[in-house]
Amino acid sequence: MKKREIFTLSLLTFFMGMVFGFIISPAKQGFGNNASSTINNYYDRKDVTSDES
Repeated sequence: MKKREIFTLSLLTFFMGMVFGFIISPAKQGFGNNASSTINNYYDRKDVTSDES
């Protein structure tokens, strides 16, 4: 095999591995961005599950 064929085959298998890795990866819903400045803490919130009838 020529060097050009080996290089092309190596690139092809590398990118096919990346594509198959993304297909069978556990992140099926996509990747989220959690870098926001909003903080939602509900530590002082009281539960509304009690029935007051």
